[in-house]
Amino acid sequence: MANDPKAPSFPSVAPNNSVWQLSKDTNKERAALPERLLLDAVERMGAFREGRIAAHIHFSKLQHHNRRDHYLRIAADNFESHVKSYAGHIFLLSNGDLFFLGKDVEMHSLIEAVDKLRVLFSEDPLAQYHSSDDETGGFASYYDFEENYDLLQQDVLILYKSMERLRKTKEATEAKAIKTSTRGRPFVPGDLAKLISILERADLTNILRRQTACTIDENGIPKPLFQEAYVSIDDLQKICTPDIDLLSDRWLFHYLTRTLDKRVLTLLSNTGINPEMPFSLNLNVQTVLSPEFAKFDTLIPSQLRGRVAIEVHKVDLFSDMGAFVFARDFLRERGYLLCLDGLTQHTLPFFDKNKLGFDYFKVYWAPDGLNTAQPPALAEVKLLLSEFGEKSFILCRCDSEDAITVGRELGFTQFQGRLIDRLLGISKTGVPILTNKKY
Repeated sequence: MANDPKAPSFPSVAPNNSVWQLSKDTNKERAALPERLLLDAVERMGAFREGRIAAHIHFSKLQHHNRRDHYLRIAADNFESHVKSYAGHIFLLSNGDLFFLGKDVEMHSLIEAVDKLRVLFSEDPLAQYHSSDDETGGFASYYDFEENYDLLQQDVLILYKSMERLRKTKEATEAKAIKTSTRGRPFVPGDLAKLISILERADLTNILRRQTACTIDENGIPKPLFQEAYVSIDDLQKICTPDIDLLSDRWLFHYLTRTLDKRVLTLLSNTGINPEMPFSLNLNVQTVLSPEFAKFDTLIPSQLRGRVAIEVHKVDLFSDMGAFVFARDFLRERGYLLCLDGLTQHTLPFFDKNKLGFDYFKVYWAPDGLNTAQPPALAEVKLLLSEFGEKSFILCRCDSEDAITVGRELGFTQFQGRLIDRLLGISKTGVPILTNKKY
């Protein structure tokens, strides 16, 4: 039967994990889901089952931090390299799962290929299931067309119906969100020149905020380290661009911040700088090299030299490394401290703390972040803090007690966020409103 000339021809594994194409009479709605394509292929193969097997790899059951898109892409590429000699096809499903349909492949060979893939996720509990356990819903499920085709068809149909429901729910939710959004329409390139012109004229005095980074000592007392001066983006949008969501396009917003940087420098220069209060500014590298910053630099009181930090976001650092190195050396010469902003527990280990020349590294606290990280990742963070000294790291965006509790367990002693402001008794404008409280 495998050589029946009437049998449909199925391609071998395709590059880039492309999926089985539907027949021409299939409408666009059905073609939108890879589960539909998979179901179509399984049903077509139903009449020609001899020698066909399948594997369903359950990436969607991995823990959240192991389901990142680039992890799954690497895994899919690795699996493809293991099965490229087999006659079959790979389907990458909407939920991140991977499905393989093969012909004339020994089951033990397919299991070996899956086990090699399993090694990539060896730290995930799901990968602890052995091949003999996989039929119970572990890392992978296997099907023999001749022995359990009905089960295969049923499972794929359930996948399709589930993803179809999710797709329709998502479309309805997105449509409702667009309709009821209070942030406005998306930020598009045509808006940029207009918004830059608005920012150059706008009075930002009332939306300039200050948030304190501080050390929490062993007695739980917060002691100010420096105040970060910044413009509230939510307030800026309400005042200047109520009809446009500034954060809807990351790169356009990043470009817009160059103008915002210069306005902040001008504002601080005009309102005066408190010679007794160390502060920080989050600036683009290009802003540091601008005439506006050179003018601002001349206004820094001598007693603040060596106590003012310039923060650079990791994205800006890598967008032009040559410009960063030049700006870094200039700032060093002028006596500024440097802070690398925008790190997480995932990106922190990849930055060479010695070569980059930063005094501080800001690590973001976020739900499902450090508090849910796996022991090996937490051990790595602890080691870095121990090796380079806790005074080099600031855990920021701390809005809950959980952030400080977990942070201190890992070795952080310096924190920033709304909870810190409440502990210090400081309003959003930087004005003290209460006496210090213990944490």
